[in-house]
Amino acid sequence: MDIVHEIDIATTPERLFEVLTTQAGLSAWYTPDTEVTANEVQFKFAGLTTLRFRVEKFDVPEEWKSTPITFDIVPDRHSVTLKFRQSGFADGYRPLGGFSYCWGQYIRSIKLLLETGKGEPFGSAPSIASGTTPRSGH
Repeated sequence: MDIVHEIDIATTPERLFEVLTTQAGLSAWYTPDTEVTANEVQFKFAGLTTLRFRVEKFDVPEEWKSTPITFDIVPDRHSVTLKFRQSGFADGYRPLGGFSYCWGQYIRSIKLLLETGKGEPFGSAPSIASGTTPRSGH
């Protein structure tokens, strides 16, 4: 089973790539506690969990190890379509609905960041209100 989201964003492919690959960009839409080095990206979620992505190693929670994440950037004349996919979940995987909801909110956060200048990353008031940041976790 897969999580799939697709959204049109009024931006350039270069700007979208930047928010998906730089510390400043990732911090503005995903989680403010983000570190990017030459070969590693680390996301911290207020003591709830830490995700580490390395070029030579993929260190994530066990249930994510077989669920690769892709961001496809498809340019159009005056906008860009972002196609998100996290694939490979087992049939009947119980947390899939919650994961899909959270990813949908984070994809929306990317759109807001690029179109208004302000995303809704983990820990922000809108993230708490939408449930992507647990009230007890922040």
